[in-house]
Amino acid sequence: MSVTAEKCWACSKDFPGGHFCPHCRKIQPLRGGENYFDFMGIPRRLELDPDLLQTRFYALSRQFHPDFYQGKSAEEKKISLDRASFLNKAYQTLREPESRAAYLFDLEAIPSGQDAKASPDLLSKVFEMQELAAEAKDNGSDMNKAGAKLGPIEADLKNCLGDCERQMRVLFSEWDSEASAYSENNGERKNTVAGKIRRLINDKRYIEETLRAVTQTSGTRGDR
Repeated sequence: MSVTAEKCWACSKDFPGGHFCPHCRKIQPLRGGENYFDFMGIPRRLELDPDLLQTRFYALSRQFHPDFYQGKSAEEKKISLDRASFLNKAYQTLREPESRAAYLFDLEAIPSGQDAKASPDLLSKVFEMQELAAEAKDNGSDMNKAGAKLGPIEADLKNCLGDCERQMRVLFSEWDSEASAYSENNGERKNTVAGKIRRLINDKRYIEETLRAVTQTSGTRGDR
């Protein structure tokens, strides 16, 4: 595949792209359409080595940090700020599995469909826990009774949370191992796997939000 040459804003020489011009070493403006994976020089995968990601982040941070451009031209100062900001957004997005998956699916133009709805079984557990939490908060005389009922449901939800994370890891690996096949001739399978991952991400967030809310309620009860 041929690489389209770019022209350096400073020396006007052609170069194959990158953060810096290889001829004059001037930092280059962001190009339209750059994505976080390519920008950070890491593979477009769902499973990423967090140490590699962090290493790349620190290395690029040192290259783009505005403090190193204090004595440079206004153009270079602006470019360094733009690149540093883009780098921070890239790192914040890619370091978390859920946001990384959402970003990659957007890059791959995966339709959202209706897969992001929480599963009925999970909804039932969450509703029951929310009702008991409300009961414990509103009726002080039954705090211990409601709390005893909350315990097993809370433990069950934590188990569900662990299951979500394990299933996500399996599907992440499946996506990455079959990525080339997806892009070539299996769009339907690609969408199916992405849909399953989106459902798990939604379930995980729903469980985490519920557990946080119950913890806050428990703290409120404890303050009475």
